[in-house]
Amino acid sequence: MQDWSAYVKSTSQAKTTTGETPKVGGYILIKITDSFLIIGLVILTLLFAGIGIFYETTNTEKTNWALHAAELCLGVFLGVISTKYKTKK
Repeated sequence: MQDWSAYVKSTSQAKTTTGETPKVGGYILIKITDSFLIIGLVILTLLFAGIGIFYETTNTEKTNWALHAAELCLGVFLGVISTKYKTKK
């Protein structure tokens, strides 16, 4: 679902049979579902970075592991963002 007009066009078929109009809440739910991977990666990155910086400061091996996990999540996040929003020439 790229924009509101595509959502209205896809729900126009339901309007003819049920009489319902497109709702903003349904569109927002679809956008959140489409972006769930990106949202999850941001949450994981922040979680691992927080563990590495604030929580596990006494054990250097666990701190190193958590920071590398945050780095990996950040790399995957940037890769997903760059492919999802790549402009077509």
